[in-house]
Amino acid sequence: MSNQDDKYSQYVDHPRYGRGPRLTGLNPDPFAVDVLLHWHSTNSLEIAQRFEILTGQKWPHDKTLDFGIDCKRIPNTAIAADLTLQSRATVPVTHYFDVERVCRGCRRPFIFFGEEQRCWYEELGLPIESDCVRCMPCREHKRNISSNQQRYEELFHNRSRTADESLEMVACCLSLIEFSVFSPKQLHRARSVLNQLPGDAGESTIARAQELLDRIRSIEQK
Repeated sequence: MSNQDDKYSQYVDHPRYGRGPRLTGLNPDPFAVDVLLHWHSTNSLEIAQRFEILTGQKWPHDKTLDFGIDCKRIPNTAIAADLTLQSRATVPVTHYFDVERVCRGCRRPFIFFGEEQRCWYEELGLPIESDCVRCMPCREHKRNISSNQQRYEELFHNRSRTADESLEMVACCLSLIEFSVFSPKQLHRARSVLNQLPGDAGESTIARAQELLDRIRSIEQK
């Protein structure tokens, strides 16, 4: 295994793009007139130097303030952008690079891939200013929390819930406890909802309720 492969073996794996850089052989010059890089693929020193090359004037600001001096783009991973598909931006981006990042959630290193950026900015229509600050597992985790919270609130305020909806609300509640969003004190409410299920509930409903009770006991034992 090469030193580079060994380095990226510790990065968070992306389900579509992997964990190591996707080399394309394209490495545009950040100082070329027709090259515009995303702010996370460059730094203030390059921006200042580019300004001075293009204008012949000295950069009027502190070169270390805007983006720092540590550029994390990975050479030879660039892919060309289609500016016509990007949302309108003050400064468009002509090339996407694979970029090394550290996840804001788990603090593990990961790559924000150029191909993923193209999907964000050209297919999904996200603004160029959008940035990726979490690895894929942490993004999935955050989405799961959000969806569970939303569904729980919907079911909690529905006073005419069916038995199946009550079971779903309890499942959401337990997930939010496991995610440390809800306090374990909410286990009492979950038990109360299960105890209010109709006595003539079907076998499948009773089986699901028992599974949730077992899950409650498991959480209590931790």
